[in-house]
Amino acid sequence: MRLFLMVVWVMSSALAGPAFATSFQTFDQAYHQIGLGYDDDVLALAEQYQSQFDDWSATQQVQYLARQGHAYQGSRNTEQALVIQRQIVDLLTEHQVSDSAMMEYLLLDGHLHFDLTSPEQGCESYHQAYGLNAEAANSLKAMLLYSYSRCYSQYPDGPEPLALLLQATQMMKQDNSSSLMGYIQAEIAAYHYQQHHYLAAVDYFGKALERFQALEFAGETVGMLANLAVAHIALSDFEQASEYLSAAEQLTDQPIWLFHLNRYYAEMYMRQNMPKQAAKHALIAHEYSNEQAGSHHWQSNLHILIWATVVDSGLAAAETIIAENQLDMSQSGSSAKSKAIASYVRILLAIAGGEQQSAIGQLNELMTLNWQQMSMRAKKEDLLRLTTFELEISDLEVQLANRMASLEAAKRQSIELERQNFRLVTLLALVTTVILVIVLLLVWRSRKRIQGIAETDHLTGIDNRRAILSCYQQWHQSHTGFGVVLFDLDHFKQINDRLGHAAGDAALIHTVQVVLREIRQSDRIGRIGGEEFMMLLRESNVEQLGRVVERIRSAVECQPLDWQGEPVTITASFGYKQLAADNSETFGQLYPQLDEALYEAKNRGRNRAEQAV
Repeated sequence: MRLFLMVVWVMSSALAGPAFATSFQTFDQAYHQIGLGYDDDVLALAEQYQSQFDDWSATQQVQYLARQGHAYQGSRNTEQALVIQRQIVDLLTEHQVSDSAMMEYLLLDGHLHFDLTSPEQGCESYHQAYGLNAEAANSLKAMLLYSYSRCYSQYPDGPEPLALLLQATQMMKQDNSSSLMGYIQAEIAAYHYQQHHYLAAVDYFGKALERFQALEFAGETVGMLANLAVAHIALSDFEQASEYLSAAEQLTDQPIWLFHLNRYYAEMYMRQNMPKQAAKHALIAHEYSNEQAGSHHWQSNLHILIWATVVDSGLAAAETIIAENQLDMSQSGSSAKSKAIASYVRILLAIAGGEQQSAIGQLNELMTLNWQQMSMRAKKEDLLRLTTFELEISDLEVQLANRMASLEAAKRQSIELERQNFRLVTLLALVTTVILVIVLLLVWRSRKRIQGIAETDHLTGIDNRRAILSCYQQWHQSHTGFGVVLFDLDHFKQINDRLGHAAGDAALIHTVQVVLREIRQSDRIGRIGGEEFMMLLRESNVEQLGRVVERIRSAVECQPLDWQGEPVTITASFGYKQLAADNSETFGQLYPQLDEALYEAKNRGRNRAEQAV
């Protein structure tokens, strides 16, 4: 999910020489007062001081040009921004400048490369700027941290993206008018969404929405409303998702946005098994689609339309849509969700067309996809049961073919026997039709099970997200004090990368076993996503809770995992809070506090516990 940056920021003034220092300081102060997001005002200010440019030092000239270049890029005048970039390069070949001015140039260079030519080269400029560690205004440092957070795949040994974004948030807390804070919050929300932390994603998307609404940024406001709708769809909160989509529709008439909003509507209705509504919005999205929509989005939307048409109108109508759009049903989109939708549609088409073996093959393919992207968490045994029905259909069809051959020979013996055999054939055909209907019902029921998640985490054997949150609600309503602890494993990605995913799974299981030995049977622990866990502990006060958390932390650290004869040390970071008996906070209100305490522990070196404020 792409967020357009307003790449203009406030930065500290460079050390000016004695000659003409006053004029540059006046420019610098005026630039500070303009603030972020007002590119035309910055360009007007730069033009006002253009006549004094030759009298300034090289450092001041680089800062002046970089600010002008950022304003050009922010106003979408890329050609002029590139001219400014070349002017700065010429200056740097002849003069030494301060680290602050160099940082400003590297950020401009990084933005231009990242957006226009090569994200890898843009990340290289961000990396160099990050390594300077120069003195600069908080807004400049925050912009650098935000930009560098997008380069984790290129520099995996560098800081984690979320740590950089949270650090940028701290730097921008005093600037309530800044648009940059909104982009940072939106990027944090996107990170949580990718990690399937949907409640945290909703919280941060909401914060970004409030900021963009206050700044009257129309495009960003529509984007945040759409993102909130997608997050609520993932949580199966369809009523709230529909409200956000409706609000976004009222704010835009841009074809690209209307395409995506109707595509989200169609996906939402598909997940609720409402084919007529899904088809309506998929058709509207198809009318708005163009080259900007992206081929995978266009294809995914058509797959939803075909699904709705098969369920509601039958195979012939669906084949008409496929032919009109020259759609290759053997191809899928790039995302796991698009692939799952495409496989699911191919299954329905094969069943409707009587191609049972093809349906079984597509069903096996669907089982290998990442259903978590669509919240398709149907149990594997249900899929195996569906496969068994398909095999039975194939056996019946073979029997039917053999029987019809026997009937052909028996016609010459007795007309009465022919009639009896015809009744048998009719009966077998009816049975086949009934079984096909049952198969379709099972497919429909498997989709309905998206909303019914099992109570146990399949890997570790402890509570899953739904079960632990349900337990939290029960304890909270009992009006008795208890402690809530949020923790995750440190450097878990490195274990996966270095030793493989099997070792990562073993690390999760081992950690759970260690923690279970340290807590009581009356306490609860659940896995809420990835390497993130939550505990509910019946402690009487915060001091006791802190001691228990420290004991658990120490136990995890002191009991390494034995992986193929090699000890693997595991550590975890914790955020915790003691809830009083009269506490009225919902989990949605409590989670951001625990999450912030957890990442404070990360920022302070990991392998520690922090109390939520």
